[in-house]
Amino acid sequence: MKFVHTNIVAKDVIKLTDFYCKVFECKQKGQESILAGEWVAKGTGVKDAEIRSLILELPGYDKNEAVLVGEIVTKEFKSGTLCFSYIKDPEGNIIEIQSWKSKS
Repeated sequence: MKFVHTNIVAKDVIKLTDFYCKVFECKQKGQESILAGEWVAKGTGVKDAEIRSLILELPGYDKNEAVLVGEIVTKEFKSGTLCFSYIKDPEGNIIEIQSWKSKS
């Protein structure tokens, strides 16, 4: 399963960073970025919004450390194979983990 990109809104960015580093064996890339200003407020629709951003690389997934919401499902289609499941992080966010492998 290959993870490409996602954004997660968090109450505690450090706690969730620790979680994803432990559960998914993520590696933090670079330093934390803080984005703020009128352009961020316009984009988020939140007055005086501030975004604390950390970039994590995700090499794998250890299902014994996360709360698996459903089963890991694999479905064959004419054009390829879909594999997916959902997990719950410490803040209760439900996250889909998905991969697609083309037959070509």
